[in-house]
Amino acid sequence: MAIGINKIREMENYSNLSQEEKRAKIIEDHAKGESLEMIAARSGYHEKSVSRIIRKFRNGKSTKRVKGSGRPQILTSGDKISISNCIRAKPWLSSAQIKQRLDLQAEPRTIKRFLESHNYSYRKPYKKPKLTSQAKLDRVEWALKHKNYNFSKVVFADKCSIWMHEWRGRMWLKKGSQHYIGTKAYDPKVHVWGSIGADGVIGIHVFTGNLTAPKFIAILKRKFNA
Repeated sequence: MAIGINKIREMENYSNLSQEEKRAKIIEDHAKGESLEMIAARSGYHEKSVSRIIRKFRNGKSTKRVKGSGRPQILTSGDKISISNCIRAKPWLSSAQIKQRLDLQAEPRTIKRFLESHNYSYRKPYKKPKLTSQAKLDRVEWALKHKNYNFSKVVFADKCSIWMHEWRGRMWLKKGSQHYIGTKAYDPKVHVWGSIGADGVIGIHVFTGNLTAPKFIAILKRKFNA
């Protein structure tokens, strides 16, 4: 049991070290006569990596990481600036379209990871502001006040507008931001008016143009046979 606890403690010691400190401890543990397998298990490195660290140290090299070592980044500084400028001008472009537009060598998933690392997400923008905390409280208060109300003679109605050129795509947006897509006042559109009552759905009515008072009265008369 004591041996198992010691191994756990050694693993915890490695986890709290920086990369340079881990490499130094690997050299130290190997000098004590510990096997590559044991050091690899505790340090989290592969045995080949442990062997390479020890071999470099024997050849007179430092355990410190050489500046510029490791796999070079696919995206250059210029690529990253170009991508950032591109989505500011055309935020609806997908990562594949950005690659094609800028003629980048990087794959779309690399571009996506870069943007996500800068708190961007590719999603649909909001059409309406989210409810505030006060608006939510007002709705709860209204519901509690009317929970025993007789709704048998009450009709709930609402109108929805469907625009021909309505934005339905996604775009690159900062996480936590609330970007809204507006609509043009004179784009072709149709309106759908619907209502429900205590007995269920009453019906819907599709029309064009503005909902004027005479038109609204005509809809009510038609739906309720007045």
